Amino acid sequence: MNRTLTREQVLALAEHIENAELNVHDIGKVTNDFP
Repeated sequence: MNRTLTREQVLALAEHIENAELNVHDIGKVTNDFP
């Protein structure tokens, strides 16, 4: 199983985390592949 992230996945995760910081809410499980 490949456990590396593509550039697009890294950008999506970064945006998800930044939105969680800005909106002050917990970060939920993103996917089953990256819990």
